Amino acid sequence: MVERHSLSCSCSIGISVFPSDATDPQMLIRDADTAMYHVKESGRAAYRYFSSEMNTRMQERLRIETGLRRAIAERQFELVYQPKVNIASGEVVGLEALLRWRTPEWGVIAPGRFIAVAEDTGLIVEIGRWVLAEVCRQVREWRGRGLALRPVAVNVSVRQFTSGLVSDIAAAMSEFGVTPGQIELEITESLFMRNAEEVRTILKGLSRLGARVTIDDFGTGYSSLGYIRHFSVNALKIDRAFLSDFTAASQNLAIVRAVITMCRGLGIGVIAEGVETHEQLELLRKLHCDEYQGFLFSPPVGPDEIESRFLKPFPRHEPVSGRQQRQA
Repeated sequence: MVERHSLSCSCSIGISVFPSDATDPQMLIRDADTAMYHVKESGRAAYRYFSSEMNTRMQERLRIETGLRRAIAERQFELVYQPKVNIASGEVVGLEALLRWRTPEWGVIAPGRFIAVAEDTGLIVEIGRWVLAEVCRQVREWRGRGLALRPVAVNVSVRQFTSGLVSDIAAAMSEFGVTPGQIELEITESLFMRNAEEVRTILKGLSRLGARVTIDDFGTGYSSLGYIRHFSVNALKIDRAFLSDFTAASQNLAIVRAVITMCRGLGIGVIAEGVETHEQLELLRKLHCDEYQGFLFSPPVGPDEIESRFLKPFPRHEPVSGRQQRQA
């Protein structure tokens, strides 16, 4: 008890063994520290013995971290875009910007290999600012070519989701002349387990900017639709994991049906990601899912291919109005 408050504590323990792991005291401490880091990475409040594989992973992590710092300085990142498609009409109604890291030594590195390191080190905040600015720059470029724009979704890290996010987005939109409705934000549902008032304030600020908000990977965290209804959210994405074993008699189908039904009652749009087969698409159509994205329609592609395949010019006789831009 501390000042009449009941507190609880736990510990993470890393263990190294003499002489099998090391014979030098400093090396033993280093190995124990490495093992402790792996306990924390796996959820904390446990213990783990050091192994040589841990050391290999730590060295790989250090290489990734060092490389990320160089990548930020040398602008080694690039964006690809994946279309979002309206299931009823088959029309491309939006794009999602996806980060790639192109290195001179290793080639293109997929996000799964470096995003966790960027999150842990806080580098994701600076990377996220670059992504937002690059998306706004690309939107301006497409608009300058007279193309009918589609809203572009940007993934926002938990680390980025602070009171400064609204000003960062406002600054990027102002710098590149991006109008409301052209930028969407995708956030993870784990954010809703934080301070509810802080989350609500940030979401209201984003709403004032005209930025739509989508919950990404819904169903993989701990929140619920009953909790989400208290926040300003426009849509949610059903995680690709629910589309595996997606048949007329599967439990996943029942889960997806329930999510879509509840979202309709709450006035929230539904997007299915990771759609790879016509069978999956047909089931989603029967469930009245709003949109989908996945390899069935198109993998993520570069901005030039997006422009040539999915963006059309506005008719010359029809001026580009603010209302059209919002619809686009």
